[in-house]
Amino acid sequence: MSRLIFFDDEHRYEVDGEEFPSVSEISRFASREVYGDVTQYNLDNAAQRGSAVHKSTEVLDKYREVEVTEDIENYVRAYAKFKKDFGVSDYSYIEKPLASQKLKYAGTIDRILPITKEFADAVEKECKCDIKAQVGKLAIIDLKSSSVVQKVLAKIQLNAYLKLVEENELGEVGALFILHLGKDQKYKLIPFEINDTLFMCCLNLHNEFRPKRKVKKGE
Repeated sequence: MSRLIFFDDEHRYEVDGEEFPSVSEISRFASREVYGDVTQYNLDNAAQRGSAVHKSTEVLDKYREVEVTEDIENYVRAYAKFKKDFGVSDYSYIEKPLASQKLKYAGTIDRILPITKEFADAVEKECKCDIKAQVGKLAIIDLKSSSVVQKVLAKIQLNAYLKLVEENELGEVGALFILHLGKDQKYKLIPFEINDTLFMCCLNLHNEFRPKRKVKKGE
């Protein structure tokens, strides 16, 4: 069985000693188009806030309570409201790192949720999206606290995660969502299409531009 190690500080993955690119690294070709005019300062601030929100919501899920700083309190309250409104009590997986041996990449999935009738009913009511036929399957939910959800990047990311879940045989994925948390204590659950075309385009570009390892004679 392969051994996956995730180095959190460096956001780096190794599988049996081999470094695998992250989903974020693979999607950089699209990120450049989306964030071309955004300053690095703003990107760094958003990333720092996002990391703090992720860690706080993870603690809340695992221990039912969490202490937060004032700057992220409203985002965490929005998350708690989502869980209450959608009847979410337990997830199948929280912050789950996974790797694809077939395609040689890795990523950490924020939440993997079994789709229940209660959840499907709430999605139909709040999102105007019918997923009742997917009850019993899994939903992938990625948390965002940025001011705007970049939908092209989200589509790439979520479909990359779907492939990781299914290759690792965690279950069949029936729905993909971004949970957008706002600084006004409001949230929006946004459904996304299951379609890996854009992700595979980025992966093919990544593989094409990746430096080729030179093999010495006798190796």
